[in-house]
Amino acid sequence: MEILTATHAFGALARMVTKKFGIIQVNGIVTTVLHLFGKGVKVVCEIACMIADAGLISTGEKAIIIGDAVNGEDTSVVLKPSARTGCWVYHLERFIHSMLY
Repeated sequence: MEILTATHAFGALARMVTKKFGIIQVNGIVTTVLHLFGKGVKVVCEIACMIADAGLISTGEKAIIIGDAVNGEDTSVVLKPSARTGCWVYHLERFIHSMLY
């Protein structure tokens, strides 16, 4: 098993622009939409993007992604990830577990 330590895929830059200029960034819209399915769904999509960017998995390869939005693993899905260049083009095959809130 490989363990990846990576920078946050979507984070600080867009939040800084939003705070400074009051402009809603595209990733803020995507984040909001993914939160409709549960915060853990956004997390697993970010994780999938980061492991694809790192080359640990092929973008056409199915993966089980486990995420944590609050305390412990609260969402797990089977999906085919995309890299950041094609971000948010996922084939989400099924939820294994998700706590919707």
